[in-house]
Amino acid sequence: MRMRNGGCGLRGVTVAGLVALLLASATAVNGQGLSASDYERFQFYNACRPMGLRSHGGGSFNAGADAGTLKYEDGRPGRNLGPIVDVAESRLRAERLYSFFESESNGAALVVSVDVRAVSRELVAYAVGLEYHKLVTDPASGLEKLTPTWVTSSIVCCDPLDPESLSEHLPGHLDYFLEKYRQVNEEDCRPPSLTAAGRLSCPGQWSGTECWMELSNAPGCYVWNDALLPNQTVTWTGECAGELAQGKGTLKWVWDRGRGEETAEETGHLRAGKKWQGKWIRRYGTGTVQEGEVVKGKRHGRWVTRRADGAVREGSYVDGKRHGQWVTRHKSGKQEVVTYKHGWQGEWTKTPDEDAKEVEVDENTPGDVEEDR
Repeated sequence: MRMRNGGCGLRGVTVAGLVALLLASATAVNGQGLSASDYERFQFYNACRPMGLRSHGGGSFNAGADAGTLKYEDGRPGRNLGPIVDVAESRLRAERLYSFFESESNGAALVVSVDVRAVSRELVAYAVGLEYHKLVTDPASGLEKLTPTWVTSSIVCCDPLDPESLSEHLPGHLDYFLEKYRQVNEEDCRPPSLTAAGRLSCPGQWSGTECWMELSNAPGCYVWNDALLPNQTVTWTGECAGELAQGKGTLKWVWDRGRGEETAEETGHLRAGKKWQGKWIRRYGTGTVQEGEVVKGKRHGRWVTRRADGAVREGSYVDGKRHGQWVTRHKSGKQEVVTYKHGWQGEWTKTPDEDAKEVEVDENTPGDVEEDR
């Protein structure tokens, strides 16, 4: 699961306390003091498992603000962390180190944090940072705790309306973190498995990976999977051109996350193994149905989801991300409205309805909610 708005930053944890925990825990593991290599291993080692991604925003203006849109105490809008976190997600995906699912990440998470401090009424300073969290054994209790083991940050000043002033400072932190993570986890980092044509194939990859999946009913023919799920297979009723599914037909996906087999059928047009253009309809085994347009491989335009409980959810995608108002109408007549900006949830309003089944939606969490697979 993609993990956002986590409240597990360094707030409330002193540097001295953190160092004491790290030293005590590592000493308990090897019974000795820490060498430089031991300390780096303690900070970064996670068997090269992928990690979740969280974000945290806040600071002196509104310490309780969530990571979506910061608001200052005089009501002015603050920074949306969406574009900043997207930079981190893109890099982790490129390194095959990003996962939606906590079971795959062993609890590890990379936290993108932005703290806000006032310089004056017109000027604002931001502390942009990364924190790597992993499971650490508390030597006193013997219990495992998710603890930040590596932290870095930089101060950025001062224009809150300049979107580049924050995101341009993150890549350097990411480069350093990934260099150290790869170095410490080198023996466990697996080379990617490839298809005959040299494309990344799904077997052996982590959940959430984008990869090429071989059709179980047509060996040697592949279809693009934009978010691998556990124990997943796929069949295709259409044709294959070379080693890629092609033309009109139906994809049937089957997966099992440990709670029983789940299925979904998608009908539409494939081009070189990928959804490309035109209308697609997706039917889940639970009865939920989705339909809308795909443009150049991404959802674009109006999409509608009809759930088995009678609820209908509709809104627009722009270049693969929700944008604008999304309205969910329940069978009882009650409704809730969520406003998205390029995939990031902003304002949420709803009418009270004790009978309505509400679904929390995360645009980037395939499989957790049916309509987001």
